[in-house]
Amino acid sequence: MSARATVTATALALMAAACADIGSPSRQDIYEWRSIQGSDTLSFHWPQSFLPVRIWAEDQYSLPAFADSSIAAWKPAFLYHEWDAVRVADSADADVIVRYGSPPAGDDILLERLALDARAAECEAATLPHIDAGREVHLPMHVYIRARFAPELPATQACLALTLTHEIGHTLGIFQHSPHPEDIMNGNPAVPHPSERDRNTAEVLYHTPANVSPAPRP
Repeated sequence: MSARATVTATALALMAAACADIGSPSRQDIYEWRSIQGSDTLSFHWPQSFLPVRIWAEDQYSLPAFADSSIAAWKPAFLYHEWDAVRVADSADADVIVRYGSPPAGDDILLERLALDARAAECEAATLPHIDAGREVHLPMHVYIRARFAPELPATQACLALTLTHEIGHTLGIFQHSPHPEDIMNGNPAVPHPSERDRNTAEVLYHTPANVSPAPRP
């Protein structure tokens, strides 16, 4: 085999290996991300046709800046750009709406409100993906986040920032809480960024067939 043919064969082999990795990433250290409802299991991720996901954040207590930092924190989890998001200026254009405050009374909450303990006692939040009988998520998703007291204090601001990163993790499809306290997706988030296990879980999620999909954009 000529030197040129050898180089070509090597390049093709590398390309094949890369394509195989795109199709089935190998991630050992992950946790359950799917929502298990009795005998039913719900798995969701955004299809490529919806990317970038459009996120709007209410201009209260630095939420727009925290939304930007949350997007930046999750992007490195996706080696092949399987998920992306941008913050938009108009809530009418959003796939995900982030508001300051509590969910409206009687709203249908699939994901439990965070029961934060002393490690993150300054704030709480909830993500509300409305999933109908046809397994479609009605858009926009809603995230509600609020401080328990004094939202302008540095400790509370830090709590709002990390908790919003946690909630953005729910909106990208991590419908369970991690059992590990060092993960941002733990039910009592106490770290500012996704861990390697969070990133592994998100990557595997986006390479696993989903049985829940977003409804067409309004």
